[in-house]
Order: sequence, then C-alpha cells, then structure tokens
Amino acid sequence: MPTDELPEQAQSTWDLDRLEGQEWVGGLLRKLPPTQRAVLSRYLDGLGMSEIAAELRKSESMIRKNLQLARDRLSPFVAEYDRRKPRPSGEKTTREDNR
Repeated sequence: MPTDELPEQAQSTWDLDRLEGQEWVGGLLRKLPPTQRAVLSRYLDGLGMSEIAAELRKSESMIRKNLQLARDRLSPFVAEYDRRKPRPSGEKTTREDNR
C-alpha cells in the first residue's frame, strides 16, 4: 500500500470518530428538557455563563442551575459510555470501573 494514501485514511477515520461523537452528544441533548438542552448546548459551544444568560434572557444563577441539572441527568449515560469504551492495552481497571 503506498504511504501517500495513509494520511487520507487517517483523516477519514478522524472524520468518522468526530461524526459518531456529534451523533452521541446529539442523542444525549435530546434526553434533556428544552431549557437544559439550550444551556448545555451553548456551554458546549464555548459560551460563558453570562453570555448564555444574556442569550436566553435568564439569570446567571438559573443558567448554572440548569447546567447542573443537565449534568446530573446525563451522568448515568456518560458513565455507561465510559464503561463500554475500550481501554488501551496495559491499562488496569478498578473495581469502580466494573460497576
């Protein structure tokens, strides 16, 4: 196999991983009520609390509370994903990992 094709393959693998990640995050966001979804999606886009509050016309404390509620609601799904994720060879698992 010519080596000049390898970077293209690597790029397509990266694109596939990125798309799968976006799909997974989108699925998680759909599990949230509308306000929590709006707050978390803007937070993931890199906006700060004051920017999100201004955009959604809510107080910063309301934004922080909705972000925390969204994290709490999604944490079981993220934990399940982490358990199924393959580990690099040689990395040890703990009892907590196996729960």
